[in-house]
Amino acid sequence: MGEFKIIEDNLIKLAPIVIKELKDELAFQKHIASRQLVDGFRKQLKTGTTSVSMHIINDTKHMWIVNDGKSGGVSASYEAIRKWALIKQSMGELKFTSLQSLNNFISKVKSELEKKYLTAGGERVAPRRYFFINIVIEKIKTGSILSELKESIKKQVRQEVKKGLYSKELKVTIG
Repeated sequence: MGEFKIIEDNLIKLAPIVIKELKDELAFQKHIASRQLVDGFRKQLKTGTTSVSMHIINDTKHMWIVNDGKSGGVSASYEAIRKWALIKQSMGELKFTSLQSLNNFISKVKSELEKKYLTAGGERVAPRRYFFINIVIEKIKTGSILSELKESIKKQVRQEVKKGLYSKELKVTIG
């Protein structure tokens, strides 16, 4: 822990709340079939002599495609689409009456994926496919998470001023 213990403690306390919001939004958007993306979040606190930053990190390869989309399309194997479709079926989101209907669906999804990322099936399965990060950022800006963080910053500043350390520069960036 560094010089800004109050802020650090609050960031550490708030990180799991932010991660939960990200996971909840992914679940709402139906991006949880493989669980790789939803289970890939972790926090990283970086402290310096004049700064504190909290990073929420996810190294999953497809995170930015899920968030931003990909205009040129993507390639997926038969097995990957089949596995995804069967998981969706087990969750009650898709239904296949035969192996032929499953294969037709896989073929259609592969074709749509190669044209653009948002598949025709995706409109039913994931009605808000993109921008899960932006949605959570907006929730944070309007919810109690940001106000709690602002209060911890005010408390830290008051504490530093009382110590007579007011000549130090304190830079706060929330984004």
